[in-house]
This record gives sequence, structure tokens and C-alpha cells, in this order.
Amino acid sequence: MKSKKILILIVVVIGIVGFLLLKANGNKTAQQHESSSVQEENAGKKILYYQSPMDPSYISEKPGKSPMGMDLVPVYEGEETPEGTIKIDPTTVQNIGVRSQLISKKVLRRDIRTVGRVTFDEKRVAYINTKVGGWIEKLYVDYEGQEVKRDDPLLEIYSPALVSTQQEYLLALEYNTKMKESNIKEISNRSQSLVESSRKRLEYWDVPEVHIKELEQSGEVRKTLMIHSPAKGVIIHKTALEGQFVKPGENLYRIADLSKVWVYADIYEYELPWVESGQSADMTLSYLPGKTFKGKITYVYPYLESKTRTAKIRLEFDNPALELKPDMYADVKINTAPMKEVIAIPKESVIHSGERKVIIIDKGKGLFEPRDILIGMETKDYYELLHGAKPGESIVTSAQFLIDSESQLNEAINKMLKAKRAASSEEIPEHQGHEGMKMAQQVSDNTKSAMKDIWKAYFYLRKNLAEDSLARFEVQAELIKDRANTIIMSNEDKKIKSIAEKFLESSDGLKEKDIVKVRDAFLKLSDSMIHYMKHFSKEESVSQGYKLFFCGMEKKSWVQTEEEVGNPYVGSKIAFCGARDEY
Repeated sequence: MKSKKILILIVVVIGIVGFLLLKANGNKTAQQHESSSVQEENAGKKILYYQSPMDPSYISEKPGKSPMGMDLVPVYEGEETPEGTIKIDPTTVQNIGVRSQLISKKVLRRDIRTVGRVTFDEKRVAYINTKVGGWIEKLYVDYEGQEVKRDDPLLEIYSPALVSTQQEYLLALEYNTKMKESNIKEISNRSQSLVESSRKRLEYWDVPEVHIKELEQSGEVRKTLMIHSPAKGVIIHKTALEGQFVKPGENLYRIADLSKVWVYADIYEYELPWVESGQSADMTLSYLPGKTFKGKITYVYPYLESKTRTAKIRLEFDNPALELKPDMYADVKINTAPMKEVIAIPKESVIHSGERKVIIIDKGKGLFEPRDILIGMETKDYYELLHGAKPGESIVTSAQFLIDSESQLNEAINKMLKAKRAASSEEIPEHQGHEGMKMAQQVSDNTKSAMKDIWKAYFYLRKNLAEDSLARFEVQAELIKDRANTIIMSNEDKKIKSIAEKFLESSDGLKEKDIVKVRDAFLKLSDSMIHYMKHFSKEESVSQGYKLFFCGMEKKSWVQTEEEVGNPYVGSKIAFCGARDEY
């Protein structure tokens, strides 16, 4: 009985072991089948590099382990994304919530709100003074704030000089009457001239015409001169007192017509492009809720306030009921003119990274391209797009920060790969040693002299293109052509001669009258110059202060000696676009 139990136990164990062996063989077969299917799919493809599955920035040319101890994954030819783009799995795109919309032309509007201060219309302020000295005998307007109409009496002034002039005028009239009976024409003319000069003196002292006629008719001298208001308005300043002696030119009253008022308002620098004279404005006051005053901008001051960094504008409002009182504060809304047919992008789509402004273009099928852009005017929801993209392209409006991070990672990997490829392509055969390396980079003195002239012409062309000028380009093109031929005819290395031939090819394009064609030719010249600089005169270029610049929008490079950016590939208005690059 005991032996029978042992036999049964042995059979059960053998069965379990057999089952486990079959399962292991099945899994192994499945893994082999899966591995073989992947190998079949990538059969014939070239392995570009190996990458860590957990850290994409860690790459290697050979298989092995990552710093985290994981097997490196091969990246095959065709799996890498095109330069300057990012490829993201469609599922991941959906998971991170990427939204896109087409770039289009829009009508941009911006309502500018600010605070205004009501003040007098300076063109409607009258200053009252006398042209004769004397004493104020009587005041008709004796307090500030009093309303007056045109020709209302303000005061009477006694002036001895004015009294004597009236007497002289009466005597001149009497003498002239007697001389009219004289047969001597010369005497008659002199008497008439005397009358006219006396009358002119009264007029110059602002004696009203009605008083002069009254003097002629009555023949009686007035002791005082009455000063009348020259305008309708409100007395806003008064210094006149009864019995006071006043000198000629002394201000006695200031009268302001408040039927129209000015309003001064401040706007910020970035709002200036939207504001111009003639635009309408709405104004509301806290003490008159619900009422809106309509006015317009009459002047935009051509300078900024140094402390507030704001520009002052002047608005004009009708004030028939005198509800707008000087020194009141008011809320002003400027109705700016809409900008039509403007290429606009949502503000949320722009990534601000210091000097650069970046957008992400959705190219479809999981491909995304970061682009540097130049923006113009700004509204509440949109930026004006000046450069970097075109209508019809799709722009990412959400999750662009995650895509930009992936872009920077992808760019770092590509640079690492380029560096390794460049290092491998520039290796010198072992039999040449260090001497062979020096000979490969050596340039003759004749070539150095020719290149010195070509560099000089190059810098001239670059500077003028950045200023939209084609002055003396034919002369510079001929100089480049002549010096390039000198290098070609020399005993230089074939690589240097090949670069000189490209100088020669671009020289004809530099003579064109169309600046677009000239810029295309300059790009070819510039690429060749940069190639020469990097491979044959790097140390010399550094010592000469040659600086390499790159424009992210145009994806083009150039060389200059100045620190300030001067982009030759764009118009002068945006020639500042670009940044220093490494050799």
C-alpha cells in the first residue's frame, strides 16, 4: 500500500515538470517568433545608432547597456525624424491634448482704455489786460467763476495819458475843420494827417470804435475807459481790484470758453501703433453714471513722459451744458481703427523664450516643426504675424510647451550625431600622422591675401543688404570674381579650389538689380565662406573677430564683425532678427 502511494506521487511530479517544460518551450518559441518578426520588418535597414529606452538623450554607436542598466534599443534608418521636426505617436498626441488651427488673415481690433483729465481748451482762453497805465475806477465783474458774454463790461480805468490823447484828438478835429477852408492844399493835408494819427493812437490803446464816435459827436472827453469782454466764457482768474493802479500789459482777467474742453490721457508705448489723430473716443464720468460723451483725438504728442514711460494724447469734447468741468477725472475708451487682412495667430500659441518667439507647426501624421517668428501688433487674443509662417499652415494652440521640450531633446540628439559623423569623416589616415593633418589645413600666402580681399567685399555686401541697399555691388562682385580666379589658378588643394569655384558662381548673381536674386546669390557665397572659415581658417577667423550668426526664421547663416545683428536675408525693418552661433 505504501509503495503504491509513492508510485502515484512520482507520476504526478513527472506530469507537472513536463507541463512546465512545455510551457517554457512555448514562451520561448513565441518570443523567438516575435523577435524574428521585428527582425524581418527591419531586415536590410541600416542601424543609425543605439538609444536608451528610458533616456533618449543617451545614444551610442554600439550596442550595450545604458547608465540605468537597460539594453540599448537600435534606431534604424527611416525611423529618425527629418531635421528640424519632431515625430510624436498619434496616441500620445491625443493623450497630451494637442489642439491645432489654421493660420488665416483676420481683422484685428483693439479698444484702448485709459484715464483722462479734463482741462480748458487753450484756444478758447482769453487774457484781459490794458495797453495804458492807470487806476481802476469801477469793477463790473468782481469774482472768479462769474459767467460773461461777449462785449459785457468788465471794468472802467482812468488813465491820464488816455485823457490827454482824447483832448489832442478833439483839437486835431477842430483844427482840421478850420484848415479845410484854406486854399493851401499842403496845410489841409497836414491837418488831416494829424487827425488820423490821433485817432490811430486811440485805436492802438483798444478804445472801442463806439467810444471814438461818441467822442467825435459830443466833443466831451471821457474820464475813464471801459474794458469789455472779448469772448463768452467763465472768469477763471482775476487780479483786478477797485482803486488798484495797473501797469500796461498787466493781466487782470482770464476768461475760458467751456463750450468745448480738452481731455489729456496717457497711453503705453505698445499701444501707440493703434492710436492716431481723428479717431473717436467715448468718455464716462463717475458723477454722471450711464451717460457717455463722444469726442475725438486731436493730437498725439511726439514724445514720452520719462517717469511714466507713457505718451500723452489730447482729445476734444463738446460741453454745451457745462457738465465737463476742468480737473475732473474720466474713463476714456479709444475706438481704434481695425486692421484688415492681417495674418494673425492666437496669443496662446506663442512660446516666449527670452530673445526668441517660437510657434509649433502641425505638419500632420504626428510631425511637428518648431519655428522662430516675428510678431507685430498685439490685441487681446491675437498677435500680428510678420514673419515665420504663412496662411493655411496649421499651428498648435495647446500642449506646445511639451512639444517644444521634445524638439529641444531631438535637436540635442541630432547635434550629437552630427558631431560624431563630422569627427569620423575628418579622421586622417594613420600613415599621415600629425604632419598630414597640418598639411590638409595649410593655405598658401597668396590664397590668404586673396581671401582677405574677398572677406572685405563680403562684409560690405552683408552690411548693405541688411540696409536694403545694392550700392556698388557690381564693383564688389568683380573683386570677388578676380580673387576667386587667382585661387583657382594657383597650386592650392582641390577642396580650396572647389570653394573658390563657388565664389565665382555666386559673383554673377550679386550683379542683379533684383534684391531677392542678390540675396539668393549672397546665401551661396555665405555658405562657401563659412565652409572655408570652419575648415581652413578657423583660428585666423577667431583672431580677426569674425562672428557667425544664424537666423532661426530663415534657417540661414552669415558672418559679420559687428556685435549688433545685421541680417542680410530680410528687410531692414527686421534686420535685427538673428543670434550668435558657434563655429
